[in-house]
Amino acid sequence: MFAYCGNNPANCSDSSGCRPSWEHNAGNGLWEYTDSGTGATLSDNEDDSLDWLLRQFGTPIHGGGTFSVGVSTGFTHGDISGSTSYAITNDTGYNYLPQTTTGLGANSFGLGAFAGLTITFTNATNSTDTNGESTSYGFSFFGFSVDVFLFPLEGAPFDTGLGISVTTGVGLGFGIHGSDNYTTGSEVWNPFRRK
Repeated sequence: MFAYCGNNPANCSDSSGCRPSWEHNAGNGLWEYTDSGTGATLSDNEDDSLDWLLRQFGTPIHGGGTFSVGVSTGFTHGDISGSTSYAITNDTGYNYLPQTTTGLGANSFGLGAFAGLTITFTNATNSTDTNGESTSYGFSFFGFSVDVFLFPLEGAPFDTGLGISVTTGVGLGFGIHGSDNYTTGSEVWNPFRRK
């Protein structure tokens, strides 16, 4: 009977008879719904436990940011390095973007390879801001790799975005690497927007 509000009619209202009011505003990045018990309007500035938890994952950097989880593999051989990764990136608007990144560099040192789980944080406002070119510098030691990367980001200091990526998994050897990367993303998915 209360499926329209996730079986929680005390925390949602449905004036249209089609869906709870918080879903009407999710498309513009705001969480807003009316508490049917008190009539108060709650927004993303007020925490209920689920909203708070979702925003912690969606706002790794205070005031905005993106967070990615994926898999990555890379190598360093002499002065050549290369890497590729596949990740799902989300932002503070709950937009999820599958992305593939490939990188190749000629200013590296070492001999090694790694593969594993990657997490990435950036100061970009939207997931799509991380598409395109970037430059990264980092190191790998057996199954552990850390990279700091820079990418064009309008409005940021020096119009440059900043990110950090950590990979842990399996690997051999070590390497210090720098590379030029290119990231492509497929269609953005937002679970709170209706088509």
